[in-house]
Amino acid sequence: MGSLGKDILLPENYVNPLTPIAVETMGYIGGALSIIMMLSAMVLISNTAILGSSRALYSLARNYQVPIQLAKLNKHGSPFRAAVATLLFDFFLLLVGIQYGGALPIWILSASTVGYLFINGLTQVAFYLSRKDIPYDDPRRRWRAPKFWTTVMLFWAAMNLGFYQVGLYHVMGGGLSVLLGYLIMLSFVPLYLWGRKQMRDAGITAIDLKPIEM
Repeated sequence: MGSLGKDILLPENYVNPLTPIAVETMGYIGGALSIIMMLSAMVLISNTAILGSSRALYSLARNYQVPIQLAKLNKHGSPFRAAVATLLFDFFLLLVGIQYGGALPIWILSASTVGYLFINGLTQVAFYLSRKDIPYDDPRRRWRAPKFWTTVMLFWAAMNLGFYQVGLYHVMGGGLSVLLGYLIMLSFVPLYLWGRKQMRDAGITAIDLKPIEM
């Protein structure tokens, strides 16, 4: 894009600037083939995201952190219900962005960025808490990271959960997109409470949970 310039790219094909790049660099036949390959790669990327998120949702359901109904596997061993739930949620984001967002990619990017920062921050806090729950010299620890990593994790947890959250307001171009990201992240709370209620109703404790077959 930097070499050809916007005068070549945008007037010819505003929706997909990759097409004139492929044609200019590889000719019409090579350009058509490269576009097919790029579209195939995009489909594979989307498929990978669905598979990963559905498997993560399945793992949460097995631990009663979301409703246990999402832990059902089909005959091929795939978490079909979790995949359908993921697709429905993605379509919901698309519809909300088209109807109210105006700038659809920003809404989706905001939701993913807020979730990414919080997941990183919570994971780093979990590292610290695991050191408090399981003694450093406990034989259950097959490998123990050096103790200074506790300080490193707390530092980055503060960055992800604090400093970077402030920067989101400027990166996303306003508070509305950031607010949507927080609302989408908070939508997990009712599902979590539902899953924990199912766990209590079944009389199951954390000790009773079995390892998850991936």
